[in-house]
Amino acid sequence: RGVKYVVVKEGGCPTADFTGMLGSCEPRTGSICIIDYTGFLPSGQVFDSTEKKGGKPLAFKLGSKQVIVGIEQVVSQMLPGEEVQALIPSDLAYGEKGVCTEGGECLIEPNTNLKYYIKLKSVAAPPV
Repeated sequence: RGVKYVVVKEGGCPTADFTGMLGSCEPRTGSICIIDYTGFLPSGQVFDSTEKKGGKPLAFKLGSKQVIVGIEQVVSQMLPGEEVQALIPSDLAYGEKGVCTEGGECLIEPNTNLKYYIKLKSVAAPPV
């Protein structure tokens, strides 16, 4: 029960690093990845997006649990410039907890499978 995704737009290594030796091609553990994303509930309602007005791309270190596991799994398979639609099962997203307030109101109900549109803008080697 892993993540399923389809490539909407192919990506590729930057021309300055076509061999990938500089670390700006294939994401690896520790790589700094910059993505744009939109998250959808099963109903199709958007619950989060970096592309809303005034939004900024999200930068995170791959493998450091700064994003949900499902996003890490997808991004680790992507190339810069690639865009994918991903279906992330709840156990690789927010699981049994969901995203709820202490009062019990939930933005994301427990055990909810999520859909994401993810665009990998760039990859950088981890700082040495």
